[in-house]
Amino acid sequence: MADAASGSFSDEWVRPLLELGRTDPAPEVRLAALTAASHFPLGPLSWRDLADAWRQIVSKTPAGSQTRRAALAFAANVPLLSVRQELRRMAEDPAEPDRDAIAAALAEAGDPSRIGALVDRAASGDQDAFRLLAIAPVEDTSLTPADLPPCAGAEFWRALAIGRLGNFAALDEVFAPGAQDPDLFWGSQIGRAHV
Repeated sequence: MADAASGSFSDEWVRPLLELGRTDPAPEVRLAALTAASHFPLGPLSWRDLADAWRQIVSKTPAGSQTRRAALAFAANVPLLSVRQELRRMAEDPAEPDRDAIAAALAEAGDPSRIGALVDRAASGDQDAFRLLAIAPVEDTSLTPADLPPCAGAEFWRALAIGRLGNFAALDEVFAPGAQDPDLFWGSQIGRAHV
């Protein structure tokens, strides 16, 4: 175990948070403790302990409740393949009452399982789908730039997604001299010096 004097992080420092995340009677408190613990560079054993405590919250909290939905969304960022695979199965299970929350969280986390649904949303003009595609590993798919049609208001995010596919022409267009500054981050304009 490393100590404070050595400057190395020790999982023992967050053990009280993990214990609170496992034993507190209130699921909201347990989830808050797990969320706090997840911000530290945990080792594999601590991540597994965190995942076990998360599973307890999900299994013992009523379906459709805000706490369960938040716990499911939280888990999309847990860096364990077993948790990600479990969430993918749940998102595809028609009997899972919170599958919409799981699918949205997986999309926000850039999970490859959501790329097809995001492409469908993008094709129907959903601007936010392009933002999510820009963070998803689209380069690991068979997508081509033609699969991501132009969308007013999403030019920048579309250009990033297409850039991940190896085609940077759309980014060149977005940042071309004289082009309108792209809307970023939910409507704020990018600050560019105009000389």
